[in-house]
Amino acid sequence: MSSASARFRASRRTSHRPRVVVTRGETGLDAVAAGVRTTGGTALARPADVADARALEAAAARTEREPGPIEVCYPGYGYGPRAALRRKLPRDHGAVVQAGSALGR
Repeated sequence: MSSASARFRASRRTSHRPRVVVTRGETGLDAVAAGVRTTGGTALARPADVADARALEAAAARTEREPGPIEVCYPGYGYGPRAALRRKLPRDHGAVVQAGSALGR
């Protein structure tokens, strides 16, 4: 997912829960989290390689501990949906919103 998409999705104020942003580039990650904070939101940055299943499992586990259960996951690509679903399915609650475009090719 592009950083612009991440900033837009993370800044949507649908609840007062903190937004957790996970991506491999710490510079971009910090910029997205800072953008959420400038809109009055709370954002936690979690650096992880989205192509590394173990790294995303660790980020998801850390997120579940703080700030709490993952409610909505907007994955760009990689193992994000699997890590989120592994936690959501037993609770039977939450959403994974997968967006993509076939127009790029």
